Amino acid sequence: MTHGIRIAQVREARRITPTMQRVTLCGPELRDFSLPPGAIAPHVKLLIPPVDMEPVWPKLTSNGRLTAHNCTTRTYTVRNHRPEAGEIDVDFVLHGDEGIASRWAARACKGDRVGIWERSPAILGQHSWFLFLGDQTAIPGIGQAVEVLPSSAHAVAIIQIDSMEDKLDFQSAAELDVLWTIKSQKHALLDTIQSHSWLATRRPFIWVGVEAGVARPIRNYLRQLPSLNRSDFSVVNYWKHGVPETSIASDAE
Repeated sequence: MTHGIRIAQVREARRITPTMQRVTLCGPELRDFSLPPGAIAPHVKLLIPPVDMEPVWPKLTSNGRLTAHNCTTRTYTVRNHRPEAGEIDVDFVLHGDEGIASRWAARACKGDRVGIWERSPAILGQHSWFLFLGDQTAIPGIGQAVEVLPSSAHAVAIIQIDSMEDKLDFQSAAELDVLWTIKSQKHALLDTIQSHSWLATRRPFIWVGVEAGVARPIRNYLRQLPSLNRSDFSVVNYWKHGVPETSIASDAE
């Protein structure tokens, strides 16, 4: 491990829906990669090397910053973790050549290298009811989250997609209902939360992963609900129209 940054290699890249590519990363430096129990939608910073140039990998300083490097940094969910094999799966929504990470994932070949910078994930609380909402970019996070829920939990996931061909199957021990909807109006997910009966009868944990402009009114609405504490919800800006990740204030609350 290079001073807090792990270097991994692509073992396999395959299309799992028409618009999503799964890249399996492996290598000796992932052998001791770990996730805390109950981690929900754990994410890492991927350091994607430049094309046709030798990568200059950064080091992690004592104050948690990266030293100079020539890689592109993007945040992605660890969809699957197989510690015994030293492997993780990362799912990428494909946008053609518009995004650096999308372009890298679409062309990833066995042996390609990428840096991994670990981040602290949200942890599953003591809730028994869960509501997950997101767009296409949130599919990996929601898929991972429902798989760590206990059998005593009840969960609903509502996911906006561009086409029904983008649906994926989730495995969960919990009582789980998944509703796939075709993307329509901007505030459809906010309307869903406002009309959800759970908020009147139960205190669920709510996880939302969406575009920044969609996230803002949802976050503001949840903040003012007297029935919810700040620990009862997490709203993540997964992306922003026309803006690269480095310009987005994307930390969850």
